[in-house]
Amino acid sequence: MNTYAIQLELHFQSDRPDDDRFGAFVEEVKVVAAKHGIAFGEYQSMRLPGADYTIKACARCGHLTVDRANVRSEAENMLPDFWFYVRRGTLVADTLVCDLCRPVERAT
Repeated sequence: MNTYAIQLELHFQSDRPDDDRFGAFVEEVKVVAAKHGIAFGEYQSMRLPGADYTIKACARCGHLTVDRANVRSEAENMLPDFWFYVRRGTLVADTLVCDLCRPVERAT
């Protein structure tokens, strides 16, 4: 017998603190999973306030990226899987670029 495990990374941004799209979405996913005979196990989620975290798509590759200056040490342990999917980057003149796309600075 084969066992399949599915991990998805989903995200959205909203200016409304009472936005309930996520809760409604999770309930619909449970219904669809049951329809296909798939057991819905656990999920993790978090809301990161825009006032505390600058998170945008990387200006070069489009990957979800957080300004490393916003990430405090206590935030590192919150939902470690979340931080696996969100790259660190640098915000310069309102443009966020992830560390993988940023040119490597070389000592001369």
